[in-house]
Amino acid sequence: GCNLFMWKNTRINQNFIFDFAPNTTLTHRDAFLMSASIMCTVVATLVINLFLRNVGASYAKVVPGTLIVVSMGVLVCPFNVFYRSTR
Repeated sequence: GCNLFMWKNTRINQNFIFDFAPNTTLTHRDAFLMSASIMCTVVATLVINLFLRNVGASYAKVVPGTLIVVSMGVLVCPFNVFYRSTR
């Protein structure tokens, strides 16, 4: 996100340099939104995992694996969600 912001301010055409389609490129706000939502998901998973371990639940070790499966599912999701054109 910071790189995209600085490239935009200095008028560097990163779409041409990286051979991106102009209609599907991300702005710096989109990049910050994606990173913030991913980090919120990771922190929520960490808190849930810590609560389950504190309670002594036997299935607490499944939570990090579930996060990985959900992340991979979003990555290969065929529907037009979470910036499909730039994945």
